Amino acid sequence: SSIVSISLSSGSVQLLAGGGPNAGTPTSIYPAIGTEAYIHSVGMDVAGNLFFSGQYQASNGGSQPNSNPDVDGIFELMASDHSIHGLAGTNTPSNNTNGDGGPATSAEIAVAGVMCLSAKDDVIFDDASFNIRTFPIGGNLSTIAGDGWPNFFGDDGPAQQAGLDQPTGVTTDAEGNVYVADYQNERVRKVDTATGIITTVAGGVLPQNANAEFAAPFPSAVAVDGNNHLYVRIEGSIEAVDLNTGTISTLVPNAYDKGPLAFDGNKALYYSVGTTQPSTVWMVDVTTGATTQIAGAPNTFGPSGDGGPALQAGLYDVEGLALDGQGALYLLDRGYQNIRKIDLNAGIISKIAGANPNGGFVTGYSGDGGPATAATFNAPAGLAYDGAGHLTIADSGNHVLRQIDLATNIISTIAGNHIPGFGGDGGSPAAAMFYDPLAAAYDPAGNLFIADTKNNRVRRVVLHPTKLNAMLGYGGGPSPSGAKITYTASYSGLSFGIA
Repeated sequence: SSIVSISLSSGSVQLLAGGGPNAGTPTSIYPAIGTEAYIHSVGMDVAGNLFFSGQYQASNGGSQPNSNPDVDGIFELMASDHSIHGLAGTNTPSNNTNGDGGPATSAEIAVAGVMCLSAKDDVIFDDASFNIRTFPIGGNLSTIAGDGWPNFFGDDGPAQQAGLDQPTGVTTDAEGNVYVADYQNERVRKVDTATGIITTVAGGVLPQNANAEFAAPFPSAVAVDGNNHLYVRIEGSIEAVDLNTGTISTLVPNAYDKGPLAFDGNKALYYSVGTTQPSTVWMVDVTTGATTQIAGAPNTFGPSGDGGPALQAGLYDVEGLALDGQGALYLLDRGYQNIRKIDLNAGIISKIAGANPNGGFVTGYSGDGGPATAATFNAPAGLAYDGAGHLTIADSGNHVLRQIDLATNIISTIAGNHIPGFGGDGGSPAAAMFYDPLAAAYDPAGNLFIADTKNNRVRRVVLHPTKLNAMLGYGGGPSPSGAKITYTASYSGLSFGIA
């Protein structure tokens, strides 16, 4: 099969993908020409990305040929660069329809038949004639701040045209405004969600700073409360900024090194201390300044202590913190390449992700579709909780964003194609390229914001749980009369028939 476009004005035909070896040679503009494809059904979103069901000669999630061109799945032909990426199905032929409730890329698809897109960008397709299955593909990726050049410029103008220099921290407020720790520019900047205008709200070097100057350079993490206060981690301390007046005061004077912040929405601000063994995690009451140690033990080495008191656990360079609003604090340990959970009521710590064989750690990029405790990471650096039971990890060394379904402990990659670089704006998050993303945050509307650090940008994507669900099952046999039986499924105002 081939995918072609036809100009309605001129009638000209352009081969976009497929056609087999006799169709021609792939080009930089049309890299999928000449691949093997057996297409059953197609659909297109408003951005011009084309989705198709059937068989394609490519490994799941990428565009490289493999030896299994007869594997069924759901694929996407990107409008931006005409590359093809797998969205659902494994790279192994199957006669089964297993995998409902897990990542779409880990689901077994027997026959990917007719399909359509819903108004909410869900893919609905027929699998093996008697099952209708669906999964959300998420929203398109976009850059909201930064033009890619490491520099400072653009305040009071469109954030997409502004210069950032190694953004390392990002957070949002209740209105959806985005605050960015612009590390090398020594300031915190705000992107107004309504206007898209960027401003400096704290830091900078006179006369460029808009409001207040920090006592020390290099802001690395930010958090906000509901009273218009901004909390900023700089080298050596945590500063509190009154956004109404621009006044800066020191909240924690001895918070050495850079590190993450997590605010509980009330008065507890969590932070880590130490980028070497052993590290510790603390809480400061922002109303009184009183500090309390939460986790980490002195003279304790190795990822130890799971199942016991968090104050006796071994930690090594905690670079990510996230709260779930239900009494749990999650820690991303960059040194030990794992993620751990603290029950704040009981004070007990446990591991939820990362392979630590024999008390050590493993660096890699593996485990998607399986238990997060068996997964490997590469210098992970940031955590975010989406409010719906999913923990997002900035797996910076792998240049991807990964997600753990906390109900099942299954891990999957939700954004990034594991290739460092910049690309993919306007398309599927799975096909995008990041370069050392160091932080992530969700706004109240469910948008995910990513500090794409070495691309000097902040990027946004709306992500839904990438789960495959059965919508309709039929277990009967053929009609006794031999008559043709037609099944029709309706979803979000759209319908398609299966004969």
